[in-house]
Amino acid sequence: KYIYSNFLKKGQYFFGQTIFSSTEPYQAQVMLVSVDIEKCFISGILEVKVPGQNSTVSTYWEGEIIDSIHKFNTNKWGAHNQIDSKFWNSFYSFKPFSTSFKNNQQKNEHLLLSNQIYMRWKELYFIDYPPDSDFT
Repeated sequence: KYIYSNFLKKGQYFFGQTIFSSTEPYQAQVMLVSVDIEKCFISGILEVKVPGQNSTVSTYWEGEIIDSIHKFNTNKWGAHNQIDSKFWNSFYSFKPFSTSFKNNQQKNEHLLLSNQIYMRWKELYFIDYPPDSDFT
């Protein structure tokens, strides 16, 4: 039923880059702590290497897989449709969903056919960070 259930597993690691407020990319590693496919819930630890320093920042996050339960519209955490629209439209792969997002009529069957997995994460707390860092 869910193509992503084949590789979103507890203990799975993913590696890549992320950009915060600066334009310099940060090396990032994500470890999945829990995955509940039926509830479209996911949690994990994000570890980011601080550029120019020999240190990392780690945070625990919980998230939602955008699917039959969770829509592209967040409707919580202080987000509203304008913020969501700007965020999701920054991804080229979101284009097929853009019209249904604007009309708040998300077609979930399109997500099942997509090669992409859309998630929203909410960082809940720091696990480890350098005391002299700018992270808050």
